[in-house]
Amino acid sequence: MRLEHVDLFYPHQPDQDVPVENLMQTLLAFKAEGKIDSMGFSDISPATLRPATAVGTVDTRNQAYHAT
Repeated sequence: MRLEHVDLFYPHQPDQDVPVENLMQTLLAFKAEGKIDSMGFSDISPATLRPATAVGTVDTRNQAYHAT
């Protein structure tokens, strides 16, 4: 894509093998470098969101929902 900047970085179903705290630290570093404006999560459970928000501000989220 050759972009220098992304308005919203919005991972969908983050890798369960990577602690969400590590992902948040990386996203916050990208934000500090000006590479992203906002960050959020799609399909995130409250149990996963809590430790993420302990590291930094999550700008947007889409709560996990499964019609089963």
